[in-house]
Amino acid sequence: MKNSISKLISVAWRERLIVLFALFVSLAQLVGFVMHRANSSAPYIESWPSPAKAAIFVSALTVLLSILLTLVARLLDRSSANHGEGRWDNAFGRHSIAISAALILASWLPYLIVFLPGSLPWDGAVSMAQFSTDAPLSNHHPVLMNALYAGCMLLAERLGSTNMGLLAIVSMQALLCVAAFSLSIKQMVAIESPRWLVFAALALFCLHPMWGSYAQTAVKDTMFCGALCLFLVLATRLIWSGYGTACWARLAVSGLLVCLVRNNGIYLVLPTYAALAVAALLAARKGPSGWRGAAGVAAAVCSVCVYYSLVSIAWPALGVQVREDREMLAVPFQQVSRYLRVHPDDVEEWEMDAIEKVANGSDIAAAYNPDLYDPVKDLLGDSEGNMEPDAKKRFFEAWLSMGLRHPATYLEATLAGTYAYFYPFGIVGSNVNRRAFYFYQQGEPVNTRFSVSYVFPQELRDGLEGMVGSLMENPATKALFSPALYVLAYLYILVYSASRRRARALLLSIPLAMLLITTLAGPLNGCLRYMMPLAACIPLLAGAALAPIGDEPASGKPGRAPAHFKR
Repeated sequence: MKNSISKLISVAWRERLIVLFALFVSLAQLVGFVMHRANSSAPYIESWPSPAKAAIFVSALTVLLSILLTLVARLLDRSSANHGEGRWDNAFGRHSIAISAALILASWLPYLIVFLPGSLPWDGAVSMAQFSTDAPLSNHHPVLMNALYAGCMLLAERLGSTNMGLLAIVSMQALLCVAAFSLSIKQMVAIESPRWLVFAALALFCLHPMWGSYAQTAVKDTMFCGALCLFLVLATRLIWSGYGTACWARLAVSGLLVCLVRNNGIYLVLPTYAALAVAALLAARKGPSGWRGAAGVAAAVCSVCVYYSLVSIAWPALGVQVREDREMLAVPFQQVSRYLRVHPDDVEEWEMDAIEKVANGSDIAAAYNPDLYDPVKDLLGDSEGNMEPDAKKRFFEAWLSMGLRHPATYLEATLAGTYAYFYPFGIVGSNVNRRAFYFYQQGEPVNTRFSVSYVFPQELRDGLEGMVGSLMENPATKALFSPALYVLAYLYILVYSASRRRARALLLSIPLAMLLITTLAGPLNGCLRYMMPLAACIPLLAGAALAPIGDEPASGKPGRAPAHFKR
C-alpha cells in the first residue's frame, strides 16, 4: 500500500510539472505572437486579443501540449529503461571520436573551402583593432581573444599573407569545435545513452548549417561554443567518475577557458563549481573514496582566482578598460527608452534631469528598438560606456520612480526584447535588420589594417549562402534556425529530468541555465549565435537524462553513475 501511494504521488508530481511547462509554453506563444506584430510606438496592450480569446487560446494549447509532452515523456522513459540498448560493442563504439570527428569535419568542409580563408565580421575586426591600431585596450571583447586573433593576423602580415592569419584563426576554432563535439558524442556512448539519441546528435552536428557557417567565421562565439561544450563533457566525466581529482583538474582548466573566451563565462562556471562541490561532498559521505575530489575542488577555486586576478589586477595594470556600465545595465536603459517613447508627458522634471546626466533624453526615446538594445546603450555614459557614480545613482532613482507609475511599460520593454527566445515563429524582430550568419569580410572604417579576400569566386559563395537562406525561409526547416527551438528543448529536458529525479542531468543543466539567463539580459532578441552553445550542449544533457542509472564502475572510468545518484 505504501509503495502504491508513493507511486501515485510520483506520477502526480510528474504530470503537474508537464502541465506547468505546457502552460508556460502556451503563454510564451501568446506573448510572442503579440510582440512580433506590435507597434513599438504604442502601448502593446492595444495589440492583445480580448481576454476571452486569450484564455481560450492558452487553455486549448496547454491541453494539447500536455498530452503531447506526456506521450513524449513516456517514450523517453521506455528508451531510458532499456539499459542493454545503450551498450556499444561495435566499431562505432570503439572509435566514436575518430568517426564522429571525420564526419563532422567532412560536413563542414564545403563552408570552410568555399569561404576560404574565412569570413571576418564586424565583431572580429573590432576585437583585432585593439592590438593592430591605436584603439584603446578594452575587455568588452575578451582581451586575450583579441590578442590571439590580432597575433595571428600580425604574424601572417609579417610573413606576407594576411589571408593565412585569418585561415589560422578559422582553423583553430573549427578544430576546437570538432574536438568538443566528437568528445561529446564519445561521452554519450560512454554513459550508454540511447543509440537513437547518439546518432541524432551526430546528425545535428553534421547537417545543421549553423555549425559550418560559424566554423568559417572569425568571431568569439564559435570558440565559446566549443569551449562550453568541452566544459560540459568534462563535467559529465567528473560526475560519472565519482569526482576524481584528475577530472576536477581538467574541468578547472576548461572552466578557465570558458571565462577567458567570453565575459559571461564566469557566470556559467561559478554556479556549476558550487553545485558540483556540494555533490562531491555528498558523495564523500557515502564512502572514503569521495574525499579524493577535495584537491580537485581546490583546483577549480584556483582557476576562478586566476580569472579574477587577470580581470581585476593584471588588465587594469596593463591599461585595459574592464569597467563598462552600459553593457551591464542594458535592460533598465531599454526600459527607460520605451517609457520615454510611450509616456513622454509623464516624466517629472527631476527624472528628466537625472536621465540627461547620462544621455540626451530625446535621443534615448528616438533610439528605442524593441528587439535591439544597442542603439540605446551606445548613447550612454562617456566614450568608454561608464558613468559617474552619482549620475548613475540618480538615474536609477528616476528609473524606479517611473517604473512604479507604469510597471507594465517596463514589462513590455523586457518581453519585447526577449520573446524570440521562446517563440519559434519570430527569429528576429520585424524592426531589426541584422544577419543570422556572417558571410562577408569587414572593411573600412572598422578594419583599416588587414587586407583579406576570398579565394574562390563570388558565384560559389552566393550559391552556398543562398542554400542556407532558402532553408531559413522554408516553412519546413525555418524553425531549425530559431533559438526558441533549442531553448524550449532545453527547458523540456530540465522538466523531464526534474520529474524523473535525474540529479546528474540537473547538475549538468546549471551552466546552460546561466547561459540562458545572461542571454536574456543581453542586448539582442532572438540571436541564434547566442544560443548556439546551448544547441551544442543539448545532446549530451539529454544523454545524461536518459542514461541508465547504475553503480559506479570499479575502474573509475566514465561509465555508469555513482551509487549515490541512484533513484
